[in-house]
Amino acid sequence: MILQTDTISLTLQGNRLLNDIALEVRPGEVLGLIGPNGAGKSTLLRVMAGLLRPDTGCVFLDGRDLFTMPPEERGRHLAYLPQEAPASIGMSVRDVVALGRLPHRRTASAQQDAAAVRQALDAVGMSAFADRSSARLSGGERARILLARALAVQAPVMLADEPVAALDPAQALTVMNLFGQYAAQGQAVAVVLHDLALAARFCTRIAVLSEGCLVGIGTPAEVLTDALFAEVYGVAVRRCGEVAVPWSLVASTRRP
Repeated sequence: MILQTDTISLTLQGNRLLNDIALEVRPGEVLGLIGPNGAGKSTLLRVMAGLLRPDTGCVFLDGRDLFTMPPEERGRHLAYLPQEAPASIGMSVRDVVALGRLPHRRTASAQQDAAAVRQALDAVGMSAFADRSSARLSGGERARILLARALAVQAPVMLADEPVAALDPAQALTVMNLFGQYAAQGQAVAVVLHDLALAARFCTRIAVLSEGCLVGIGTPAEVLTDALFAEVYGVAVRRCGEVAVPWSLVASTRRP
């Protein structure tokens, strides 16, 4: 199932946030969305999830206009993990993860729902916390149960917005490995990242955004060049093996 944006543009409150962006997320791949703060990454992901309607252009899921699909059907096909989610006060971890099964309420049995929740908790290493109140979790633990909620959807497309931002290095590696496994099973994954080392290691392809425009897309080797770091991020890099380490500020045409 391919998720495709066809030259989408979006302006909100007089600000042009996205400008003629065309890309696709393919089954079996992890597409990384990178770029500086304010580049439009999260906005693009919300459009791809059907949460924001573009002013121009279309979003297609398996050839169908995403915005004409019934919400429950769209929810079964797309799992969306936001940067932040409202606190689930008083709910157990298991019940929070079970929210991911809501799109299946007319199509799945209680046994199927329970199995999906168990598998999602196991995948993020939170099974021992299933009966704990979600209010008693650390920031990193909350991030992991929100990921479990998205995994419980068992959707063919996963969209994740900075899923490793609150995680320590070991947990971040675990989550990115999980996305890799998800893609290896034939699902399509798009993930917003600021950690370029993780993007280089785990993403099949990388799309680079700057000021609402798509300025590059390709494999990590094709995209993560010294010229791109200078143009998009305004930094020079020193390479330690295959890893590019920001070293100093450089002159850039990018707006502050």
